[in-house]
Amino acid sequence: MESSTLKFPPKITARQSLNERYDLVHVGQIDANHPAFLTLMESPDGSSDLYVSGFSVMGGGMVSAVQDVSDKLAEGQPLEAKLLTEKIDWPNEISPQPLAEAGTGGRRLLAIPSGFLVPGRSTGAIYVMATNEANPTDQATFGTLKITEDKKGWFYHRAEWIDMNGDGRLDLVTARARVGLGGKTAGEMLWLEQPESPLAEAWKEHPLESPGDVHFRTCDFNQDGQPEVLSALFFQKKVTYSGSQGTVLVDDKLGSPFDLELVDLNRDGKPELLASNHEAGKGGKVVAYEVPENPRQAWTRHTLLENIEAKVVSMNSAAPGQAHAFELGEGAPWVLVSGDGSGKAHLLRPTGEWKFQEQVILDAGSTVGQSAVGDVNHDGLPEFFIPLYDKGKIEVFSVVPKNSGGNHGHSAAL
Repeated sequence: MESSTLKFPPKITARQSLNERYDLVHVGQIDANHPAFLTLMESPDGSSDLYVSGFSVMGGGMVSAVQDVSDKLAEGQPLEAKLLTEKIDWPNEISPQPLAEAGTGGRRLLAIPSGFLVPGRSTGAIYVMATNEANPTDQATFGTLKITEDKKGWFYHRAEWIDMNGDGRLDLVTARARVGLGGKTAGEMLWLEQPESPLAEAWKEHPLESPGDVHFRTCDFNQDGQPEVLSALFFQKKVTYSGSQGTVLVDDKLGSPFDLELVDLNRDGKPELLASNHEAGKGGKVVAYEVPENPRQAWTRHTLLENIEAKVVSMNSAAPGQAHAFELGEGAPWVLVSGDGSGKAHLLRPTGEWKFQEQVILDAGSTVGQSAVGDVNHDGLPEFFIPLYDKGKIEVFSVVPKNSGGNHGHSAAL
């Protein structure tokens, strides 16, 4: 088993002002092997666990977990990232089951998509891993199952847990993509039906009419109990909305859409669509769309950040990655942008109606993977976990009130 330790420095090494009320302090780092995607999972007792997926062209993939982040971070204790498995080739975004289902004996399922557009890694799958809620890093108790059959050249990035057939078991909605000879691309949406014994029986595959390839989000704007799909069609360079009346175009002028998130950005009581693209040069953007009353009508786009430059020297470097909204105070949500090829973590502070001010909180000179944000110590303020893929580090930051003395409940002692 590999493990890594978060050690707090003898004094706070970095403190940045966010606004008149809050500062950001750097509280430490975790060593990790090519960390790419981070996921925080809250347990029924209110504690949080951090899941990490990593991969490299030569080194396969790994999934690890940092258990009880909540208590240990609040108390200043070392955090260990324990390896769960190295048997999933090129794991991507880890999706925890929202709630443990009755009769699972304390298990909680994680969905792990895999594969990518690199030689030898293009045939991916969806895996289900069962964790022990009392001890998430105990893999000997339960195990991992590949629930999709190999489909040569197809890879998966995301899966969402939804009860698609009303049987009380959460199924998985996902997208898959492939790039064939001559650069011809294809994509599909599908859902996988959870059987009574999810780690022992086959999951049945069902097609969905919605277009898809890499990232997507489900929604239910018409409140009919059936998911509609918002798709970031990376290869087709389109954002689309699909419902019972078919598919409509949201935008085809964003470049290559990367990720999507539904969040009430302007506090009007309705969700907006937060989106990022993924472009070379200085073409990177973060935008938001106002969702019309009738989703088949025009979606108004607002630019929150543009001219994000891909500066990290690597093959096909592009920027940014995911844009993720989070709460800080009583105003509109803030946005953390994982820069990917920009080598930075960008923070967007709301300053007015559809206006945001950028602050670079970390200029790492490394590919910045999908970060995680959450109030893990339950003090009402968020912590940031930012993966630096090329440097093998996860940087940990905490938001604190001004004049808090720097620690804000964290022990600075080693």
